[in-house]
Amino acid sequence: MTFSPPQLLVLGAFLLGAVMVFIVTSLNGQPYGLPVTEEAWLKQTDVNDPALAFVNGWPIRRSQVLSEAAARGLIDPADGLGAAQAAELDGQVLQTLVEDLVDQQLLGLEARRLGLARDPQATRLLRAREDTVLSEFLLGREVDALVTPAAVRQLYDEQAAILKSSDEVHARHILVKTRAEADAAVVRLDQGEAFTAVARQVSIDPGSKEKGGDLGYFIRRDMVPAFSKVAFSTKVGAVSKPFESEFGWHIVKVEDRRKPVVPTFEELQSQLVRYQKFRVIENLLMELRGKATIDYVLGAGPEL
Repeated sequence: MTFSPPQLLVLGAFLLGAVMVFIVTSLNGQPYGLPVTEEAWLKQTDVNDPALAFVNGWPIRRSQVLSEAAARGLIDPADGLGAAQAAELDGQVLQTLVEDLVDQQLLGLEARRLGLARDPQATRLLRAREDTVLSEFLLGREVDALVTPAAVRQLYDEQAAILKSSDEVHARHILVKTRAEADAAVVRLDQGEAFTAVARQVSIDPGSKEKGGDLGYFIRRDMVPAFSKVAFSTKVGAVSKPFESEFGWHIVKVEDRRKPVVPTFEELQSQLVRYQKFRVIENLLMELRGKATIDYVLGAGPEL
């Protein structure tokens, strides 16, 4: 649907593993419990990613806490992992997240002290976590470079121009599996039964069946070509003859036609940003997959 971009799920998936980043990034191979010297403190200071706690001298940074919050669904990773998102968290929730990471930091430090970081299985898992962290940074860099205010405004202008040049149709439909079922529905309509009643009884479209087949307003490109061709060529108040699409057999009744209302840029800005981020990530993954050799060992796809 126009101006209804898909949710940015891909970026969220890359962030799910980031909660373990402290194992890879905060220990830096140093001995367990080493106190922070002034020089080390200066090296650890990052105004863009401040430490919220220290465990035996090693920091738990805001980015780690926000990654954990994103993994728990408390914030939307698509909005970034900065100070604004930290401000959204309730004080008690923030404290709980920090305490949980303190516990994990302690466990990680103890595991390092015991030499578990050299265990082959642990090494493989740490390598996978490193890929997760690097993926997050790569995606953040790509998004920052390509999802600019100018790019978002251009997307809005393009979509608004399409809307302004299009008509919207308000239609109902009856969807059935076979031509015979469609013909039977037409007979009932010709005998005077209400379109809404027939749709509720025989339509197999779960999204519109209980609404008497109501699809609301839509523009031509919102629907599959076969459906749009009939809907936009049928007069207001008229009922179409049965026709077939990839979903089955349809009968359409056109209720109204109008010029669409174009939302303002401010109303759509957040959705457009999410859509732009989704497309950037999708395009990057498609490019990388196209260049890669991927061999699934356990059959046609990943299996356990």
